Amino acid sequence: MSVAVDEAALTSVDLPPTPAATTAHLDNNAECAIPTTSSPVYTTSPLFYFTNVTFRVGNTIFRVPRHGFEVPGTVFETMFSLPPSADDAGVAEGSNDEHPIVLDGVEESLFTGFLGALYPCVKSMDYDDWVGALYLSTMWEFNEVRERAIDAISPMLAEKNTVEVVLLAKQYRILNWLRDGCIRLVDQPSLSIDELRTPLMLDWETTTRVFYVRSLPMDVQPTLEHRRSCAINTFGAGIRCSCSPRIDRSACSRWRFVNEVFKTEFSVMCPNADHVDPPPALDNSGSAISKKNKNKKK
Repeated sequence: MSVAVDEAALTSVDLPPTPAATTAHLDNNAECAIPTTSSPVYTTSPLFYFTNVTFRVGNTIFRVPRHGFEVPGTVFETMFSLPPSADDAGVAEGSNDEHPIVLDGVEESLFTGFLGALYPCVKSMDYDDWVGALYLSTMWEFNEVRERAIDAISPMLAEKNTVEVVLLAKQYRILNWLRDGCIRLVDQPSLSIDELRTPLMLDWETTTRVFYVRSLPMDVQPTLEHRRSCAINTFGAGIRCSCSPRIDRSACSRWRFVNEVFKTEFSVMCPNADHVDPPPALDNSGSAISKKNKNKKK
């Protein structure tokens, strides 16, 4: 069976365009192409765009917002302003886990407590945490953190050993703690030397003054001058004046005698100082020894 072929129909079939023809078609329509949109430009918040800093304490790596350590006048402000060293290939110290700021001689527990006070709401803080915060904030001159630690520790001291309170006050130069601790020792119904030496050892100077004040008669009629000064001093410290005839005068006498007998020790405390020297170490007798005193002994 034969099939007739229409040659005219075959020659009229549309064939796909050649590559060259397609390219020419695209070139002719280039001007009609939709323009691409540029990426949007964003600005960083001047308040809430934090840079992190990495520390190594012992074998533990810490990474926290750097702004907490950018305290004017501290060693960290100076540290952050230094250019990267050539040994680190231009990488700033503290910028990552491989190039942390190494805090030699700092215990991890103390640093954890300090960070808890520096960045509130991250962890719940107990007494030891706050003491760690107090230690490092005093050493590094973070005065706001120091005041925060003092405010947090103060109500906890009522449950602590009185000798511990006195030693803590001496180490960190906190006048109210030292005065309150001395008054507590004077007020105790009975007190032995062993209680001031075990398990914590109070220095002999403070021990002698405590027993001396305990030996003084407390029910002494105050003078008019004392009534006036007592009203000013005790009210200013948030303590009720006991010079009124309606109130037992022994409480006021204790306050007065403690301030007089411990005047030398109270004078070296720093209740409102903007600058506080690093906490001195305690010797075997429990006495705070500063570096200056050590140098004098040498």
